[in-house]
Amino acid sequence: MLGLNKTVEYFHGHPKSGKIQRVEKPDPADELLRMDAVSLFHSVFRPDADGLLG
Repeated sequence: MLGLNKTVEYFHGHPKSGKIQRVEKPDPADELLRMDAVSLFHSVFRPDADGLLG
């Protein structure tokens, strides 16, 4: 989860069952997911791009 103040929290589990736990030490897959999320955010919300604000 990306926070408003550039914080990052990682969770593992099954969202449909409600069994989700916060992860203290992220693994390499978590880091890749964070990088993808940041890239997606930047591609959608850049004012000079053809995203939501473009």
